[in-house]
Amino acid sequence: MPKPLTPLLRLLLTTLLVAAACVAGPALAQTGDPTQQAVVEIVRLQHRDPGSIRQALEPVLDPRGAISQIDNTLIISTSRANLQQLQPLIETLDVPLRQLRLSVDFAYTPAAAGRRADGSSVTTVQTGVLDNPRQSIALTEGEYAYFSRSETSARVSPAFGSLGLQLQQDLQRNAQSLSVTTHVQGDSVQLALSATRDTPAADGSVRSEVVSTTLQIGFNGWYVVFDAAPAPVDPNVVQTSTARSQALAVRVELLP
Repeated sequence: MPKPLTPLLRLLLTTLLVAAACVAGPALAQTGDPTQQAVVEIVRLQHRDPGSIRQALEPVLDPRGAISQIDNTLIISTSRANLQQLQPLIETLDVPLRQLRLSVDFAYTPAAAGRRADGSSVTTVQTGVLDNPRQSIALTEGEYAYFSRSETSARVSPAFGSLGLQLQQDLQRNAQSLSVTTHVQGDSVQLALSATRDTPAADGSVRSEVVSTTLQIGFNGWYVVFDAAPAPVDPNVVQTSTARSQALAVRVELLP
């Protein structure tokens, strides 16, 4: 249940409502059409971040309208007709966070599935044996999960924070790792991730780096984040990180 408004918050909201009415009212009330009359609506969000919902509403907002926010409350000043457009969209967006199972495979092979995020096929070569190559963890949408092939299980954090530092430390000690957060969008999920990756250099050697990317994938299938780094073409070049030259893939499942 939402908490009642505090006196200070009620005062701030009242002030904003008066200001919004003064700004939007004259512009919106110049027509006799009742659907274009100025209205101000207070919307207390129950589940989602108000900043993200506000960003989603702005493209649909009347050009003469405005949206402000205090904590988890949105103050919308717009026309009556536009408010009727926004209300069902808010109901669609402000839904409980989903529970997910996120899996990572540091040694992905075609036998596991065989496709990239864009749907194309993939071929990988098993070049070494990894410790803890496949791991899974249950988490709430929006949390960060951290996977490392040097650890037996994944970890969850509400923010990226120290996980970014952990990625850099893993890079220095030649340990493959991944930090990822999820955002459900209808029948798909958006992944924002950072991972250690091997990249072939011009001399045929392999250099390691931390790279970040965003993927839009479906549920219940394995999707390749990075392909395997090709083996050096120069037979005199020794690849010292053979265990890290495999493809990295992710999988997301919706939990009840």
